[in-house]
Amino acid sequence: MAERSKTSSKKPLTKNNSAESKASNQARNEKFKVIFGLILIAVSIYLLIAFTSFLFCAGADQSILKLDWLELIKNPEIKVKNITGKTGAWLANIFINSWFGVSSFIFIYLMIIYSLKLLSQKVPGLLSKTIKALVLILWLSVTLGYAFESKYHSASLYPGGTYGYYVAIWLNSFIGKVGTFFVLLVTLLIYLVFVVEGFVNYFRQPFLHKLTPDTTVFKKKDDSSMKETNSEKKDKKIENLVFNKFSDETEPPIQKEKDQRKEEI
Repeated sequence: MAERSKTSSKKPLTKNNSAESKASNQARNEKFKVIFGLILIAVSIYLLIAFTSFLFCAGADQSILKLDWLELIKNPEIKVKNITGKTGAWLANIFINSWFGVSSFIFIYLMIIYSLKLLSQKVPGLLSKTIKALVLILWLSVTLGYAFESKYHSASLYPGGTYGYYVAIWLNSFIGKVGTFFVLLVTLLIYLVFVVEGFVNYFRQPFLHKLTPDTTVFKKKDDSSMKETNSEKKDKKIENLVFNKFSDETEPPIQKEKDQRKEEI
């Protein structure tokens, strides 16, 4: 009996310990989420400033950024014009020039969304937003690489990045520039169909129906012209009545004057 009482007294203790351990683990996880969320927000703001400064200082820092990362760190005399220093200029050069061009700003948008999620903020459709943002990064990089292909070797800033430039060159060699243009246009329309609500409604009605003139406009004009003619007729009738009355009123005095002249004669 004593052993049973001991075992029964041990069971609730283990349950309480497991519940306390779960609560402590959850509290630790929440703390780590908040810490990582704050760090991610700080990094995203830092990258935003670095990318923006790189748009204006890419030409001045281009020769310096060709050096190795270790050389940039070791030598304190090397200075860049980027506001965020050598680290920010180096990261901006990788993201913009070496990777995806100006569309790399969308990575900052994703980082902010995930940081808000870590800070227990409601972010509906996180997975769908991530996929849409990544697809837009790829499409915009290739489009800008196609548009600024001729300035790739002479410019210090690559709007489409190295990725967009080489993909655009491959598409141009495969289907020509005209084919590449239509591929980019069709992919943009497909993207808008999935992203923008109600965009499909523009394609549901046939184009011939859109091109045909609206006959109701002409009917309204005809009705308005008929109304105008009826109103004109009414106005003429009123004018005739007024004129007749005025003529009747003016005729008697004239006849009186004639009679008086005859009497005088």
